[in-house]
Amino acid sequence: MLNAKSIITKLVLTGSTLFTLTFQCSLAVAGNVTFTPFFGLKEIYSDNARQQKKGGQDELITQIIPGFDLHGASHRAKYDIRYELQSTYFSKSDRDGDSVSHKLNADTTINLVRNELLLNASVQRSQANIQNNTSLPIVETYNISDPTNVTTSTVNPSYQKHFGVDGKLFLSYTNTNIRFDGNEVEQRSLSTQDYNATLSDRLNDNIKWELGYDKIDNPDDPDALGLQKTYLMLNFRVGNRVSFFYQAGDEEEFYWLAGANWVPNKRNSLSANYGHRFFGDTKGLSLKHRSKNTGVEVTYTEEVESVPIISSFDLAVDSKGVPIRDEKTGGFFVRPTIISGALVEKKLQAVFSLTGKRLGLAVAFVRQELDNVQKNLSAKTRSAVLRLGWKSTKNLEVVYESKVRKDFFADNVREDELASNKLALNHSIGRKVTLSYELRHSELDSNEVDVGYKENAISVLFNMRF
Repeated sequence: MLNAKSIITKLVLTGSTLFTLTFQCSLAVAGNVTFTPFFGLKEIYSDNARQQKKGGQDELITQIIPGFDLHGASHRAKYDIRYELQSTYFSKSDRDGDSVSHKLNADTTINLVRNELLLNASVQRSQANIQNNTSLPIVETYNISDPTNVTTSTVNPSYQKHFGVDGKLFLSYTNTNIRFDGNEVEQRSLSTQDYNATLSDRLNDNIKWELGYDKIDNPDDPDALGLQKTYLMLNFRVGNRVSFFYQAGDEEEFYWLAGANWVPNKRNSLSANYGHRFFGDTKGLSLKHRSKNTGVEVTYTEEVESVPIISSFDLAVDSKGVPIRDEKTGGFFVRPTIISGALVEKKLQAVFSLTGKRLGLAVAFVRQELDNVQKNLSAKTRSAVLRLGWKSTKNLEVVYESKVRKDFFADNVREDELASNKLALNHSIGRKVTLSYELRHSELDSNEVDVGYKENAISVLFNMRF
């Protein structure tokens, strides 16, 4: 018997095996509001679509992607909303392998009292494939067999009042909530609340002061350290090229932070800072260079945070330590694990870019370490990205991209490495039609026995705008 899914799949496969058709139309509504619906139809071939270590199966994957963009603006408010529904069908899997996911990004700013009282709000909803045997994200979004809904909402009212020439009073409250729910993930909400108040003004042309108060609460994590501090910051400018700042205050005990910034010309800058807080030191160094065709940026930071961070997803267990199974699917529940308290983050980032008339090159490297002394938890990440683009003509472009990410957990007890390579050819025909051909290889290696996969995929894209 033919169902709706099989009818759609047969129609798609009869017409073409590897293509994407996307069309959009814009509708201007009253005022400065634009509503843009869109519809996408995509075909992907993968030799290991389920990204399994053993017994991987090739698939022809169909994606139907309708959605809309909504933009609006007035003298008192502006908003941007994007919704996308992604239906995925596998040609060889049974119906349980198909999935429907929803993506929502919404941001709005409302000027309640002109130039004084503002309200910012945002909501992001997405779906991820969270499993108890992997710590790294999948490369492509079509591999979502047991999707977990991840919803992040933020509400941020703020008030600002200007006085004198440069005087300013600023008050704000930010509430951020992250919610997880899905077939194999324990339902849980995490939230943070940030209270902030600052008063600033200028003593003269070269000296500016700021008095501030900041408090962060984590009501969903009783073990969280939280944060409450009161501080005074002074900024000194020496000529047009050199500036210094000094910040000191109370954060459980006395703390301080000092730094300098040197801008010899509009293409180069150097900044550094150092300070001490009651649970660790803060360090920073940044070097930036920009010329007509090249750019270099090297940054090192060592900071202490107290906001909860989602570190991994572990098996949820009952009071006796027995893993909890879902009655419907038979799978295990996964519980988001939160690192909170005093978090020391060390991060080194280097970026190099080269742009020419036809050639573009970008190389980035990131080394990150996260330590939680209170709970004896640690994680390290190494990642590198290479992107090379060549535009032979006005309408023809070749892009090569290579990514490598390596994660270390629990004092190097576990190591995961995810690598992907992509080669794409983009050909524009006029202003409305684009043909894209793409080859991709991704591979996950781990010292865990059951973790890892290799995948090769190919796609041909036809994109048309109306």
